[in-house]
Amino acid sequence: MKNVYLSALALVGALTASAQIQFDPEIDPTYVTSEVVVPASPLIMQHLFIGSTSLVQTNATYGNPAGAYPAKEWHDFIGFTPDETGNSLGWITVNHEMIVQNENIGDGGGMSSFRVTRDTANDTLSELLAALFWCA
Repeated sequence: MKNVYLSALALVGALTASAQIQFDPEIDPTYVTSEVVVPASPLIMQHLFIGSTSLVQTNATYGNPAGAYPAKEWHDFIGFTPDETGNSLGWITVNHEMIVQNENIGDGGGMSSFRVTRDTANDTLSELLAALFWCA
């Protein structure tokens, strides 16, 4: 019985050894390419809102005049809300954490929101309306 087990073990070992994938051990390990090809990105970048550059519309609040003022900075959240009416793609909302004294756009953090549409001629987004909601 012991001979049968040893014979079976030898047979399994022989079959396993011959089942290994053979490869050429003479591959040159010093192969170095002089050119790296990176495909173009399918993503397109477009600036729609820049803190301290983009102007936001404010309401006359707390006795301050309504007008257009540079937006706050230190953005920590950007969200998108689809426009269910079909008048635009939707609203982009940018939350600001910049705390600076400003009688026109408030002293604390705030939030800017604007509607966007897609220009089908050049496949870009365009801003329709900018408004600033702020917390003093």
